[in-house]
Amino acid sequence: MTRQRRAFLVYVDLDPLPGIMHTQESAQNHINNVLHEFFRPYKPMASLAPFTVQLPDSVEARVRRAYVVYLDLDPVPGVMHVEDNAAFMLARVLQSTLTTYEPTVHIAAEELQPKEGI
Repeated sequence: MTRQRRAFLVYVDLDPLPGIMHTQESAQNHINNVLHEFFRPYKPMASLAPFTVQLPDSVEARVRRAYVVYLDLDPVPGVMHVEDNAAFMLARVLQSTLTTYEPTVHIAAEELQPKEGI
């Protein structure tokens, strides 16, 4: 059975002070570390999202950035089998590990979804 690869948009507030979530690159590295710890079997990968899906700064005047997170869904029914459930699990993990960065998760638009066979 093959796994279907799906894309999710993750929005986080960057830290105004130097630290692990201060720059776009450091935030991406930290998100990838969290994903690899909790979602290793689903071959996670995060990258900075295209400009078209970036949002204005958050309410707290922190810089808000969007990342595209790719996960492989389970081929058999379970927690990571359906796109909505995977988005929910991704949100729960990120909200519990990146609490002060206000992470939100959305299923990415079709144009950001990986194409079959690529």
